[in-house]
Amino acid sequence: MKRCPLLIVGALLGLGPAEGQVPQLLSLQGRISVDGRNFGSPAPQEGAFKFALVNQAGTISHWSNDGTSAAGAEPVSPVTLMVSKGHYSVLLGDATLPHMIILPASVFTNEEVYVRTWFDGGNGFERLVPDRRIAAVGYAMMSADVQDGIITTDKLADRAVTGSKISPDAVDGSHVLDKSISSLDLGPDSVGRVHIVGGAVGSEEVAPEAIGSSEVADGAIRNEDVEDNTITGEKLADILELGSTDADGALTLWDRGGDVETIELLGGASRISAYGSDGQVQARLEGPDWGRLLLYDNTPENNELAVLAGHERDPFFGGDVPGGVLHLSTAAGVRSTLKASETEGGYLRLYQNDGQTGVHADGDNGGAGFISVRDSAGLSRITLDGESTGTGGQIRVYDDDGTQTIELLGAETVTGGGRIRVRSADGTNAAELREDQTEGGGELRLYNAEGEGTVVIEAQESASDGAQINLYNNAGIKTMELDGEYGQGGPSRVTTGTVEITGGSDLSEQFEISPSELEPEPGMIVCIDPDAPGQLKPSSKAYDRTVAGIISGAGGVRTGLLMGQRDSLADGAHPIALTGRVYCRMDASSGSIEPGDLITTSDTAGYGMKVTDHDRARGAIIGKAMTRLHEGQGLVLVLVSLQ
Repeated sequence: MKRCPLLIVGALLGLGPAEGQVPQLLSLQGRISVDGRNFGSPAPQEGAFKFALVNQAGTISHWSNDGTSAAGAEPVSPVTLMVSKGHYSVLLGDATLPHMIILPASVFTNEEVYVRTWFDGGNGFERLVPDRRIAAVGYAMMSADVQDGIITTDKLADRAVTGSKISPDAVDGSHVLDKSISSLDLGPDSVGRVHIVGGAVGSEEVAPEAIGSSEVADGAIRNEDVEDNTITGEKLADILELGSTDADGALTLWDRGGDVETIELLGGASRISAYGSDGQVQARLEGPDWGRLLLYDNTPENNELAVLAGHERDPFFGGDVPGGVLHLSTAAGVRSTLKASETEGGYLRLYQNDGQTGVHADGDNGGAGFISVRDSAGLSRITLDGESTGTGGQIRVYDDDGTQTIELLGAETVTGGGRIRVRSADGTNAAELREDQTEGGGELRLYNAEGEGTVVIEAQESASDGAQINLYNNAGIKTMELDGEYGQGGPSRVTTGTVEITGGSDLSEQFEISPSELEPEPGMIVCIDPDAPGQLKPSSKAYDRTVAGIISGAGGVRTGLLMGQRDSLADGAHPIALTGRVYCRMDASSGSIEPGDLITTSDTAGYGMKVTDHDRARGAIIGKAMTRLHEGQGLVLVLVSLQ
């Protein structure tokens, strides 16, 4: 999009007095052409503009239409203007327009101000170049013809009117030659307070040492001699001293009504006090012996509730206790103390309602931090020690009788690992979790009432073996062993006297079932697949001597013991019951099935039937029926026993 140069005509002047006040608006006109044609021609058309006032280099933004431009960058929000035959006009600073903020006169305190413009006629914003400098405008020309009464004393700089600027007719003609006003030009009592502008007489107008202490009698200036609010902070010297060798200095500040003391400074007591509206002290800073800050409540008792001191006097044995201290209290007494101690480092005390210590924290107790949590009698019930006899951090928990029942150590010995120990009420060990000092790894021990370890769990049986769980009887004899790695790199092993399984009723092995039209399902009879070594297939004919077992899990009876070896031919996805009780799919079309009947395969794929031809059944029997099926097809509980 091509554009013609931007034409700028504008005027800006800061606010003046109410009469002839200068508006804070800058009139801006220009012409826009797109591809050599005037934008908005022949019919007027809306265009989007963005404006910024910048320095000559365009690196500083003095103002922008929405206030977002920085370092000469494009503002965020545009101003929509109507463009007719290429011409547009806008008042910069007209806050009635959307996305236009006020244009302050302070912008033009900068030496050079340029207008930077962006335009979007439908193809995206582009900057119009070059930036155009703002020249003087009509309102600025008014400075050549100032109206009467426009220039006030506020417009004159300090010391702007000198003797050379005083008219010969300004004062008595006999003193016009020096063009100054002296005492000779003024009559007695002619200059009063009403004739002196505030601040007109400063230290420069008073001769050095013209008013000294010899000119003011002792005690001559009293409260009643000074008009209210006539001596302000600016009238006082930077260094103000109260008191003398014969009297303590004191300063008292009162409230607006003059009947309540609010601030009191006492030089003799080295004390500053702040009082509330009820006249009672609320805060006090004092330092006769050492610095102290005291805070009080607003009750009639005026209780001292907080004390911050740079030193402390021992309340029990007397004498000074070095170090800073903070006491926080209630009306009933001290509730917490924070102190810096030369012997214990910093320490914190939190007190119970009866005054007993509830929490005791020391920054340096024997070379390390220490925290004690106490019961209502003030006895430790939980302790946290940063260093316990060279064994690292330690946490101890005690019962009501003071017996240590739980112990947590960061290091059991100087070189050992951590430990958690649980003790019974008589102090004997009940459980212990620690690093195995001989084999390495973690170790958990559980003890019986006699203190004998009856359960031992080791993360590492030896330096080269895996985890192991050992169970012992009360005589200390191992009765069960669960070994995660039997022998170096060997399989896991369980050694025990008796195994009782309550989650299932058959012994199964994992097999793969060869793909066929019949999907493997629980209760189905399977046979050896001669074409796939180690795999099985659903049964498909009567009296099949390759019968292998029944897929476990039918009728809600689960596998009790599952065997197999992963990543070998003796592995698979389906549990096949080889012995035990399992529900089997049965077909009673060849005869009603009764408990005790021998079961073999049938011509119905995956189903069994009762044996009716015992000669053919040799080597094809899967087991014995334990439930009935008089007709049709259904599930029968079978005691698996391959024959």
